Amino acid sequence: MKTIIFGALAALLLALGLQVALREIFNPQKIQTELDKFTAGSGRNTRIHAQIGRSWLPRPTVTLHNLSISKPNSQADAVYIKEMKIGLSWKSLFNQTTTIEKWVIKGADIELNRDASGNWSLADLWRRSSTNIHLNRLIVENSRIKLNLPKHHYFISDLRFNGKNLNGSEKIFDFSGTADAGAKGKAVLGGEGRLMQASDGWRIPQLVLKADADIKGRQIQIKSESSLNWQPQNQTLNLQNVRLSADNTALNLHINAQTPQIIWQNNHVSINEFGSVLTAKESGNQWDAAIKLNKISLHPTIVTIAEAGLTGSHKNVYGQTNFTFTGPINWQQSNTIESPRFSFTSIQDNPSAPQPRFISQLDGSFSYKNGNWQTNLQGLFDRQPVTLQAAYQQNSGKITGNLNLGRLNLTPYLQEKQDSTTIYPKFLSHPNTPAIEADISIGSLIIPGIQADNLNAQLYADNQRISLSRLNASLYNGSLEGGISMANTNPPTFHLQQIATNIQIRPLLQDLFGYHRINGNGNAVIDFSASGTTRQNLMENLKGSLQLNISNGALIGFDMRNILRNASTNSKLDGYDADVQTPFSRLTMSADIEQGILRHNNSELISDVLLINSSGSTNLASQTLSETLIIRNAHNRNAKAVPLKINGDVNNPSVTIDYPRLTTGLNSPEQRQQALAEMLKEQWQWLNPRNGNR
Repeated sequence: MKTIIFGALAALLLALGLQVALREIFNPQKIQTELDKFTAGSGRNTRIHAQIGRSWLPRPTVTLHNLSISKPNSQADAVYIKEMKIGLSWKSLFNQTTTIEKWVIKGADIELNRDASGNWSLADLWRRSSTNIHLNRLIVENSRIKLNLPKHHYFISDLRFNGKNLNGSEKIFDFSGTADAGAKGKAVLGGEGRLMQASDGWRIPQLVLKADADIKGRQIQIKSESSLNWQPQNQTLNLQNVRLSADNTALNLHINAQTPQIIWQNNHVSINEFGSVLTAKESGNQWDAAIKLNKISLHPTIVTIAEAGLTGSHKNVYGQTNFTFTGPINWQQSNTIESPRFSFTSIQDNPSAPQPRFISQLDGSFSYKNGNWQTNLQGLFDRQPVTLQAAYQQNSGKITGNLNLGRLNLTPYLQEKQDSTTIYPKFLSHPNTPAIEADISIGSLIIPGIQADNLNAQLYADNQRISLSRLNASLYNGSLEGGISMANTNPPTFHLQQIATNIQIRPLLQDLFGYHRINGNGNAVIDFSASGTTRQNLMENLKGSLQLNISNGALIGFDMRNILRNASTNSKLDGYDADVQTPFSRLTMSADIEQGILRHNNSELISDVLLINSSGSTNLASQTLSETLIIRNAHNRNAKAVPLKINGDVNNPSVTIDYPRLTTGLNSPEQRQQALAEMLKEQWQWLNPRNGNR
């Protein structure tokens, strides 16, 4: 019993002694004195809460609250720690070296700044760290870092760090946190690795970093693996066998990149070789790309890539586009990007098209500075020689340029537009798309059924309209001058103004109206406008005017001599026949068009024996006509005229004598029959080839 009492008394005395010793070791005044020594001469102030927690088990531990270290010569906090526990090893109580067995930091707020010269705001505290203190384990929980760089600001919250065996040869650590870059996005970060001492510094044989980033509403998962070496004597950081991956589920985006080595030294990063592959799918579109960069040099204000290579493709239901880019790239902090020489190729294959499109082999240069850019290109486009100069000025919001192209076949490009529900180019419909103004020169322009040579025009395009003004070209064996425009309305509105000189009239009328009854050479003045997405819509809404002056042509499908000959013999009048025609030396017509109906009055056709005046209308949408013709003897205009009517389908109209006009003022059937017989007899005399008075 006596043993038990003395044992209990000894334990009590030991506990009291340890408690007294603990209070002596972790005395608030001593702690404050040590903190003041730590920041002496820095202009910083330190403060801790007077209440200090102490415990012996499982190790001597002190708990500090509301520890703060101010900014130099300021009362504002650079470091604030809500709670900090420092657990010492038992042997630290008996020797000169302090070993912290476990250091726990909770609720820390740290402001870390870096100036343009690369100096860090807390570097003085780091340099004052005692070499007589050994740390075995460090735990950071629920902490925050405000990181201010010269041009960027980041806020790291929910910071967690766990470092083990930090006093050993192999230090194990992992961390996590949330980084917020404001408008640029937010990311949940994490990483782990093993830090090992080396003869010339330290290394991390396998460093793993992860991030779940939210970039403008898109979630991206990023992971990197590398081997890291740090050489403090020459301030060199060496990353080897770097592998990077990024994935986005919404876009089905996958990026894999790798480089053998990244070296950072004296604020300079050099990468000898970098390679990456990319795949993405969204809304029926698929992208694939391979990137290869050689000799990358990154300075704080300058980045150079000796050779950048990009091989990519885009695929959808319309086909596949393949493209390549090779050339050097330079970047400067003054918002300057340039590629002094590069090569670009492209080709687009469409399964439904007979031939590929966008076949380009181009060499050129590109430069961008302060929101303005310019480029010069030369080479081949669709296997034809091409040169292009283009520039963008941010102040005017306009792209200006000059295009010279040997030959352009628009047929395969227009085919896609016919299959599309929208005619106006999508890239121009965006409100932020800059206006485009360019001088265009094309040796031969081909659209379905038409070839224009030596085309020159000024192009203007924005999200409201596309126009070709000051247009001139060789077409239909003659020349055209004028303009054409399309307005971005629903449906789109077209406006055509042209003066055609010495052209073949038949193909012009065929292309405009599907009308092919007039042949010959001559001049035309055209002013049309229409709205619609199909040819039928355009014809139904067409309005404007047309003037024709034709020489040495023919009225196709009608032989007026034979028609009058049959009338004189009471035979059936011939209708339309594609194999016959009425030659003429001159034809003039002035017509107005409204709601797709062409109306003309007193048009004149002159041949060797006939003088024909006509009035009437043609429905361009339904391809029907109604014409009244007055036919006279070209050599004897006082002779009685023959009135004819032509009605019906343009391709197969009926031809009849206009009896009411012929017999106007005659009352009895006998008078009308006699007038008809005399008129036809008189006409037959000057139409008969054997008549010498023709």
